[in-house]
Amino acid sequence: MIGYDLQTGESRWFVEGMPTSCCASPVIANGDLYFTDQGQTGLHDPTGRVYRYSAAGQLTCLVDTVPSPNGIVLNKDETTLFVGVTRANAVWRVPLMLDGGVSKVGVFVQLSGGVGPDSMTIDAEDGLIVVRPRRLTQRTALAPLARFIQASMDSAAAETEEPPT
Repeated sequence: MIGYDLQTGESRWFVEGMPTSCCASPVIANGDLYFTDQGQTGLHDPTGRVYRYSAAGQLTCLVDTVPSPNGIVLNKDETTLFVGVTRANAVWRVPLMLDGGVSKVGVFVQLSGGVGPDSMTIDAEDGLIVVRPRRLTQRTALAPLARFIQASMDSAAAETEEPPT
């Protein structure tokens, strides 16, 4: 991973030795960089990883059992990472502990149909917006209480439904 200083125009290796398949949708919080290494993982090989590169220069693997981790985003108070798990068609919730570790990683939402999540972001109300590939005209918005909002990006109309049980 290469870092680029916008003020000086200089580039440098930010994290050395990472495979070329890594670094989907990196996010920065408190000077720490969080990113995923998807590789060729999937349900057949659930060894995808979620990393943190700390402001102090320490690389830590937070989770190493993800079947195809892709998009990654932090909630507004930066206490939880959400990871798009493309091949499992799910979004995982990764609570960040005060000591820098993670605990009780689990499925935040299990999606159905189509393909799994790709990019993600957090909206103004701390709701999770998930974009699924090959459906670039649609997005799924998951409000803080995990209600589903289906919306077409080229339409102002939205349909809301309760999540499947």
